[in-house]
Amino acid sequence: MLNVALTGNTAAGKTTVGACFARWGATLIDADELVRHVQAPGSPVLAAIAEEFGAGMIRNDGTLDRARLRRRVMANQDALTALNSIVHPAVQQMRAQRTEEAAVRGSRSRPVRLGGAGRRTCQRASAAVGDAASAAAT
Repeated sequence: MLNVALTGNTAAGKTTVGACFARWGATLIDADELVRHVQAPGSPVLAAIAEEFGAGMIRNDGTLDRARLRRRVMANQDALTALNSIVHPAVQQMRAQRTEEAAVRGSRSRPVRLGGAGRRTCQRASAAVGDAASAAAT
């Protein structure tokens, strides 16, 4: 089974390229989707974030206040390291699980990982490169 990392800047076309891979039979493992899944309301990861950074990081509806957390960790390397130590193990576990599920389904289903963190475990990398004018036109 071939693992391919798909990476690119914001609005470069990763979603469009990923959709093409999916039409060709690939299994997409989207790093952003994995993070949102492990940080869902009621999850152990969200509880650990609240414990580390305070209950104020959780909105009244039970979701993570991403903007507030972003401001907190981007200004403090120790806070960013703490957040990564909470989130990354859960994301890595889910990524491994989804890769294994794709392998079980057969060789036509090739995992394509969207996002940079999974590149170290991939045999190939593909970059989506686009410009703002092209993105605005679609």
